[in-house]
Amino acid sequence: MDVYYIDKLVEQCLKGRRIDGGFTSTGWGEVVTAFLSRFPHLGLNKDKLRGRLRTLKKKYSAVKDMMEQSGFGWNPNTNTIEVDISVWESYLEAHPGAGPYRYVQLIEYEKLQQIFGDTVAHGGGSRTINQLDTSTPVEVTNLDETQSPMHQYDFGDDDMAESPPKPPQTSDSRRRKFQSEENSGRNPKSRRSATDGFLDAVNNLTSVISKRDEKKELIFKQCIEALDDIPTLSKDEYLAANDMFADSKTARSFINCKKEYRIDWIKRKMMSLD
Repeated sequence: MDVYYIDKLVEQCLKGRRIDGGFTSTGWGEVVTAFLSRFPHLGLNKDKLRGRLRTLKKKYSAVKDMMEQSGFGWNPNTNTIEVDISVWESYLEAHPGAGPYRYVQLIEYEKLQQIFGDTVAHGGGSRTINQLDTSTPVEVTNLDETQSPMHQYDFGDDDMAESPPKPPQTSDSRRRKFQSEENSGRNPKSRRSATDGFLDAVNNLTSVISKRDEKKELIFKQCIEALDDIPTLSKDEYLAANDMFADSKTARSFINCKKEYRIDWIKRKMMSLD
């Protein structure tokens, strides 16, 4: 889910719609429309997606600071920081708030560099207002400007407690609706935090499933290699064992068996299946 979101943001960077720390209204609008069309069942909206972007920036900023220090490396397989314990302890003394980010997973680290301005995107990348194609007028989202709610989508500080901007009160009905929402006691921080928590949970679950499948594939490969090392194995025994290894528990049992007993292990399993 985050991967799709990040890819859409990078697309806008490549189109030159990332300007001075933010996105043009056209760029951000395309991201929101694409995401809501892809995941309509999640009940997300523009503000929640903006909150998610802030959360990603908070994680990215913490990881980026570590990566700029000597002794820190990046593991693209686990999407986490790699560092010796002594280096980490020294860093933690100087940055006591960094503790939660030691094992934080940050997918698509390189793409986040493009989004948050650390690299120049190919095909146009981040540009100034003067470099835009003036044939299509756009309104620019910028960190340093206070704009109407329909255009205030930026990377801002990760202040999840901020109140959402008030909509223009062009009619009594809209004014009453906004006042009703304001008095209902709903906490925007809680709603955004719950959404971020849900997205993190989905991404973590996806990561766990992926790692589990990779582990199963590795065990199966080890079993096949072990079969190839048994010269006295008949064709029927080889194929039967191959079928058995579809069960992860059985595969682990075989690979943990001593090499000299593996042929007997296979024969006993075949007898139990008859």
